[in-house]
Amino acid sequence: MKLENLLLTKEVTVKISDFGLIKKYIDSNGDSKPLQTKCGTLNYMSPELLNNSSKSTFDGPANDVFACGVMLFMILTCLEPFK
Repeated sequence: MKLENLLLTKEVTVKISDFGLIKKYIDSNGDSKPLQTKCGTLNYMSPELLNNSSKSTFDGPANDVFACGVMLFMILTCLEPFK
């Protein structure tokens, strides 16, 4: 999640417009597996995700909470953190 992916409708409803990680990875046996690659915008990635070893899986909800904190910081200060 990032500010650039949030849209505001005429009814003042917030919509999320980016679904890059919504697709499930299906292995050769037809089993659904969690993603194991890092992707996204660096300024919105949690330190745990950046320091994560390649053997661990992506924890989407935890990273989204961190990204929400970054977005709140940006809304309140009009500054990008970590720059």
